[in-house]
Amino acid sequence: MKHLRLWVADRSILFVLLLLAIYFAIISSPALFSGNAFGGDVSHTFQTIDLSQLRPEYFLSGSIVVVLLLIGWSKSARLTSTPHWSGVWAPVIYALFTLVLLGVAIKINSTKGVDVVSVLKTVPWGSFILLVLLIGLFEECLFRGAVFHGFELNYGPLVAALVSSVLFGAMHFINWVTGEALGSTFDQIIQAGMSGLLYVGITLRMNSIWFGVVTHAIWDGVINISGKLDAAAIVLGSEETVTIEASSTGDAAAASAGIISLLVKYFQPLFGVFVLWSWWRQSKRPTATAQTFEK
Repeated sequence: MKHLRLWVADRSILFVLLLLAIYFAIISSPALFSGNAFGGDVSHTFQTIDLSQLRPEYFLSGSIVVVLLLIGWSKSARLTSTPHWSGVWAPVIYALFTLVLLGVAIKINSTKGVDVVSVLKTVPWGSFILLVLLIGLFEECLFRGAVFHGFELNYGPLVAALVSSVLFGAMHFINWVTGEALGSTFDQIIQAGMSGLLYVGITLRMNSIWFGVVTHAIWDGVINISGKLDAAAIVLGSEETVTIEASSTGDAAAASAGIISLLVKYFQPLFGVFVLWSWWRQSKRPTATAQTFEK
């Protein structure tokens, strides 16, 4: 075990890149033997959460936690570190923003005639909540835990934040391999990469990975529920009618829709930069205090 930890410490970047390659192969390999690989599954979108993946997610999330423990990174990768509660506003604001988006989705689809309550009743909530939490745990431990810390050891936290976010986005190519259309996969890669800055910011500001796990799970859950509501609206055939009626409401409605679209697209990276700035500012205070004490 000691030799493993020394090897990882000396080759942290190589280790995390190998780790990414291994998980990419594990997740994508089942799809390679189906006819739906490489964009062949038209039903697969970024809003799709397949509950049949619950058991594999047990393995994925459990294995990455074990890896962090085995290589001695559990605390330095902020899995078992003590939270800095002064930054709790960051995950709270993000969670509230996400829930507001859900409220907007419910409001819009209810005006299209969707029976929101009936749609929500079709969700097996126990399995659904567990699955999004496991997904959040796996992705946060892998990217904001292992990958971030691997680059942090060599280049510092700011470079690590950028690189881990880019790799987080790139990892979503896996959705194309498992059936999603290439165009929508590219959109998700960009959005995921930008959102990575926010999850890094939350992890650093809180000095704990767990707040990113929870907010990540909330985001994935809301995106999936919104997708179910949108699908119900399409089934009702109200999409065209609502579009025509909305076009008659004038420039004000179009402007409002544009503002909402911009908020959805850019809130994560902009708020992420703000949270990172808050962490950087906060991190200077204890350093200065420690230097004064040493003198």
